[in-house]
Amino acid sequence: FYDHLRDQTAGFYGCRSAAEPIHVQLNLSTCFIEVINTTSKQLSDVAIDVSVWDLEGTCPSHVVHEKFSVPPKKTLPIAEMKYPKSENPKPVYFLLLKLYRQSDYGILSRNFYWLHLPGGDYKLLEAYRAKKIPLEITSRVSVNGTSHQVHISVENTSTNPNHTDELRNKNFCPSIGDGDYDDASVLCVLDRTKNKQQPARFLQRIYRHFSRESDSLRIVRTAGANIGVAFFLH
Repeated sequence: FYDHLRDQTAGFYGCRSAAEPIHVQLNLSTCFIEVINTTSKQLSDVAIDVSVWDLEGTCPSHVVHEKFSVPPKKTLPIAEMKYPKSENPKPVYFLLLKLYRQSDYGILSRNFYWLHLPGGDYKLLEAYRAKKIPLEITSRVSVNGTSHQVHISVENTSTNPNHTDELRNKNFCPSIGDGDYDDASVLCVLDRTKNKQQPARFLQRIYRHFSRESDSLRIVRTAGANIGVAFFLH
């Protein structure tokens, strides 16, 4: 998979996520939140948690759509995402969608968008090249034969907004999948297994900066006085 600059980016993983059998998404043409059910069974007893986040980490909009069913082989529009039409919406914002079972809050699908208002742009993100957001990055590397397994968590430790409480206001449980993202938390979790003889470039950097031995834990903290949820890792 290549992007418009002919670079190999994360297109494969994006397509894999978009092609999951049960998927929640924002239709960018209609601004409606939709659920896609490509399975042969009706999807019932589900809900969608919809939250909007600004660059400072506050949550100006949080809505839950409950008690709906999606027929098999159908795409069902659930509700319009009205934040862009609200009073004083932020020019640049993030949208987090979580489709979950109401019975046990198990995540079925998750989607995250970087958005701007109609006619706008993402120029506000440029300021975050200079801003320093405090982070705590934890890495654990384990070795099993010729396979290496890497777990990385990135935690935003800035003290503004109670965004952690907002995101965890329901006791979400992670879906049982391939383990490349923990939907239940605000921590970004990377879990990849690579052949020892052909490590990926990213994996090589992780070994060089975080770990010199197997089954070891490394913690790196970045100093910063700014607050927010947007930051650049260099």
